Amino acid sequence: MAAHYYTVTWDQLHRDARALAWRLIGLPAIKGIVAISRGGLIPAAIVARELECRLVESVSVATYQDEIRGFPQIIKFPSAAGDGEGFLVID
Repeated sequence: MAAHYYTVTWDQLHRDARALAWRLIGLPAIKGIVAISRGGLIPAAIVARELECRLVESVSVATYQDEIRGFPQIIKFPSAAGDGEGFLVID
C-alpha cells in the first residue's frame, strides 16, 4: 500500500496552534507544557507563547526504526513535569 502524505504549511501550522491556544485560555491554569519530540516541539512553542507559559518540557519517544514501527521507547523523560498534573501534552 502506498503511503499518502498531506503537506501542512507553516502558515497552517501556526494558525492551528494559535487557535488551539485560544480555546485553552478559558480552562484552569496550565502549569506547563510537555512537547513530544519531534512533531510537537514547534506547536508547543507557539501554544506556550500564546498562553504566556514559560515552563516547556520535552519527552523524546522512539517508535520507528527506519520505516518499521516498533514498540515505543522513551529516550528522554520530562522530569520537570513531575507527575504530569496541570501539564498540557502536545504532539
